Amino acid sequence: IYTDMDGLLIPGNCPDDYDGGRIERVDLSTGKVDRVLDTVGGHPLKGPNDLVFDKAGNLYFTDHGKTYSRHRDFGGLFFLANGASEAKELDFHYSSPNGVGLAPDEQTVFMADTMTGRMWAFDLESPGIIKPASPFNGGRVVATMPGLQYFDSLAMTAAGNVCVATILNGGITTITPDGDFHHTAFPDLIVTNIAFGGDDMQDAYVTLSSTGQLAKCRWPEPGLKLNFNA
Repeated sequence: IYTDMDGLLIPGNCPDDYDGGRIERVDLSTGKVDRVLDTVGGHPLKGPNDLVFDKAGNLYFTDHGKTYSRHRDFGGLFFLANGASEAKELDFHYSSPNGVGLAPDEQTVFMADTMTGRMWAFDLESPGIIKPASPFNGGRVVATMPGLQYFDSLAMTAAGNVCVATILNGGITTITPDGDFHHTAFPDLIVTNIAFGGDDMQDAYVTLSSTGQLAKCRWPEPGLKLNFNA
């Protein structure tokens, strides 16, 4: 459900007629849509949000869950091996998993948690196998934002930095693997995604969601080229 607030489009709670989340494959040449997944381990997906492929074609994705008037779903990080029909849960019980990305060496998965303004990292033993950071969490905290800031989707740079779209403090927050961060402001409270392109991968495309705009700008460092780029 979206609400118009003084000319801005603000997302809200899950609508009553929502029929569950899923991952679909779309053939861009024909428009054919195939449903790939709608459950993991017998549990229905509620709000799959972001995904990334490794070099071998394995898929990592997040389920953000949904927010209701008095509660919200937990979410997690999941893995679908290339050619497999069933995905597996890598870690769960996060408040609101959102953007996901792979480090350039594909040894670490980064995951943005929206409501906590926190960047998580999951160290991999091998594709789809994480090394738990503690008895309580598979991931380790890389950075947490001061004050009230929300995280959305993200993109990696070629140097291994995480560029994550940031809500309320509207812009892109760049986080190093060591946890240092700085902010690049954009003229929208609800900045929701960033993607890199261009011959030198320094063209940044940024979604300004509450005002319905797509911005293009030059970025100070090249983005990481995704596997299987078009």
